[in-house]
Amino acid sequence: MSKVQQNSNNLLQEEIEFKTSVMYEDVVDISGKKVKRLKVEGIAIVCNVPGINGRSYPLDILSPEVDRFNEKFVKTGRAAAELNHPRLTGDGEGKDYSVFEMNLMKTCALIEELRFDGVNLYCKMVIVEDHPAGQAIAALIKAGYVPGYSLRGAGSVIDTGMGYYEVSDDYRLITIDIVGNPSFDDKALIKPKYE
Repeated sequence: MSKVQQNSNNLLQEEIEFKTSVMYEDVVDISGKKVKRLKVEGIAIVCNVPGINGRSYPLDILSPEVDRFNEKFVKTGRAAAELNHPRLTGDGEGKDYSVFEMNLMKTCALIEELRFDGVNLYCKMVIVEDHPAGQAIAALIKAGYVPGYSLRGAGSVIDTGMGYYEVSDDYRLITIDIVGNPSFDDKALIKPKYE
């Protein structure tokens, strides 16, 4: 369900009822044993409206990037999420390693699905509970903490003159991380729901 409203900058924004969930799925592991896997699903980003970080992601720019990411990383089992974004210097460089690299020591989940429904980018992940970072986020979720999604990417931005920036066509999606403060605030939260 959605409704359109005008903000103080005369920019049309869409308020959307967000459905996110946490669930357990029965699967058979490599030893043939039946196990439950913790999965999280929800909206990672809303295109065409600025987030709290002052950036907007146009659908026509992000959509081909998601297609590229799906082909190169999701379909090949190489799409991973870190617990929080890498730390940055004042110049935007990674403090511990390049933002273009995956820190496997901080990997907490594997991205299973990225898809658009209108302007909403949905993301489905499986938490890697046998990994320290996955154990940490799983424990927080089970205790009732509500984390969120945040895109990690690189590229230039254009000042729209309306109080926010828009990512340009050189934008490259690196991954989607699980974070405490998502750039799209409550629109990109993983809300607990056990099935």
